[in-house]
Amino acid sequence: MDGDEQAGVVARLVQWNLEEARSAEQKAAQTALPKLRQRLLDAGRMYRECAELARMGLS
Repeated sequence: MDGDEQAGVVARLVQWNLEEARSAEQKAAQTALPKLRQRLLDAGRMYRECAELARMGLS
C-alpha cells in the first residue's frame, strides 16, 4: 500500500469514527435513561478519540 492509498484509508477511518461519534451523541440526546445516555456519550468520546489518533497517524 503506497502513501496516498494509506492516507485515503486513514481519512475514511477518521470519517467513519466521526460519523459513529455523532450517531452515539444524537442517540444520547434522545434517551431518557441516564445510564444509557452516559454509555452513549462515552462511546461518542471514544470514537472521537479514535478519529484523533487516526488523524495523528497521518502526520
